[in-house]
Amino acid sequence: MVYKYVCNKCGTKTTKKLPYGDYDCGEGGCDGHLAYYVDMPMPEPLAQGLVVNDAVGEVLAGNSILAGALRMVFNKTAKGRSAPGSTNVNHIHVGGNAQLNLLFDSVSYTVLGLVNGHMEKGMSQKIANEASRVMQRFGTGTTTLVIEGDSIRRG
Repeated sequence: MVYKYVCNKCGTKTTKKLPYGDYDCGEGGCDGHLAYYVDMPMPEPLAQGLVVNDAVGEVLAGNSILAGALRMVFNKTAKGRSAPGSTNVNHIHVGGNAQLNLLFDSVSYTVLGLVNGHMEKGMSQKIANEASRVMQRFGTGTTTLVIEGDSIRRG
């Protein structure tokens, strides 16, 4: 049987016949010390973030595609585009679909909700009204939600 070691200085990995031995690296003149290690898969950290209370129901009813969009917002990697006629509210297309938009506070990354329909300057009055309703949630009470794998749940 062989045991895995890694140098604490240069990161070189090697194997030895004895566990917990006292070994020096010596790789390319390195004077580091070899430490015994075990490969262990690291679980992906859960993404969690705030969703305004009025949007919790519509977000919890989402699928794996919406979970991916929420993860981007919660991890603060979503940039999005500004929502027409708003300040500090951006939107991203859920799953790349311009017909389903996730609106969020671009400063705190708090999710405001969903708008069904393409958001642009010349959008229909129906979509403009829906976007306005969602944007009015800005600054209201929030709930923490967690993304675990492809599922969305309360934190």
